[in-house]
Amino acid sequence: GRQRFVTMSSQAARIGVFALAIFVTFWLGVFFGEQRRAAHEMSMFALGLEGDDEPVATGQPSQQGDAVGADDAELSHLVTGSALGGAQLGDQPLQFKGVLHFLFMVGSGFQHVEVWNEFFSEAPPGYATVWVHCSSDDCDLKRVQDAIPRARFVQQAPSQRCLDLVTPQAKLVRVALKYTRTARAHLQHREFPEKFLFLSGSDLPVKPFSEIYRTLLENNDSDFCLQSIRRWQSTIVENRSLSLVKHNQWVVLNRPNAETFAKEWVNPVRHSGRWSFLLRGRKFSKKNIYVFVEYKSNRCADEFAVFATIFGIVGEHPDVGLGYCPLSQKLSTCDKFKELQNLSRCRTLQVFNKSSATMAALLKNDNSASSYQKRPHGHPVEWETVSTQVLRKLRETQFLFVRKGLEKA
Repeated sequence: GRQRFVTMSSQAARIGVFALAIFVTFWLGVFFGEQRRAAHEMSMFALGLEGDDEPVATGQPSQQGDAVGADDAELSHLVTGSALGGAQLGDQPLQFKGVLHFLFMVGSGFQHVEVWNEFFSEAPPGYATVWVHCSSDDCDLKRVQDAIPRARFVQQAPSQRCLDLVTPQAKLVRVALKYTRTARAHLQHREFPEKFLFLSGSDLPVKPFSEIYRTLLENNDSDFCLQSIRRWQSTIVENRSLSLVKHNQWVVLNRPNAETFAKEWVNPVRHSGRWSFLLRGRKFSKKNIYVFVEYKSNRCADEFAVFATIFGIVGEHPDVGLGYCPLSQKLSTCDKFKELQNLSRCRTLQVFNKSSATMAALLKNDNSASSYQKRPHGHPVEWETVSTQVLRKLRETQFLFVRKGLEKA
């Protein structure tokens, strides 16, 4: 059935004290040129104003810190424009199409750092950057940096599984954006596409860098792996049915969407047990209404918040549509849920159910050459061995990465 997770503003308006507070806040905001922020509370009734404070990084600064200078060797290839001329990979040319930012969220380090070292050795200077956020103070920085010289560590941000893995994501995006903002300034703001890929320390690439590079930069769309519509969470706001889209955590963002995400995600969930986003769409475009989402075990922030922070919650009624299709620049709109669902693109394979159709297709006729461990509920299976046959099948799919690979796999 429908889950009611947003308190309608009409209810709040009936409560005199809160209505008066909103009225006064709105007109003071207009007078001083500030924005009004009304808030709907998910799951339990409350009304408040959201602050604008940036999340404060915790832990010790990384060896490089978060400042990136123009003397950076990798950056210099973009600053001078040398990367824009293309590169040669053996006998094959690789035309410069843009920059891929690999954003790794790891615990204490990579499980297969040698594989990633070989993968990035193919990446020409200026074609890719590597950013790493460690949630553990025991992160083996030296091992990663020795194996992947271009890897840079960002300052530790608040994080907790399910409650808030989004704040580290936003931290990684902000630092990567700052990196190429310097390059763009030196290149007189010459435009080039950028993609921001979220990965984990247990991910493994299933295709070479050149193929992944061409695939992700063949268009400028963001890639979201959307879960089935029945798993989206629905509510009513101002007499309109709206849904909070559920998606895979491992998304790929284009630069405009990355900039929106970095700007709008400002408050770590850990501080309040909730997160918020702006109601978008034509009906709400001038109202500046923010929605609070209360934490629940079936509402992990990383499975809803990236899409919602960038695009808001979606509805099929014409006046709540965005006026464009968030997952395809070729389409004018995709307001129907099935239309949006059909644009789902999954770049990282993770299997939660060993009896799933994906797993069955991969292991068909494999004769038990591949093996894996089933994990507790909420965790994907962990691969122990992967046969050449399964790897060949993966190369033919839309998947670019697979997780989780055991450290001794």
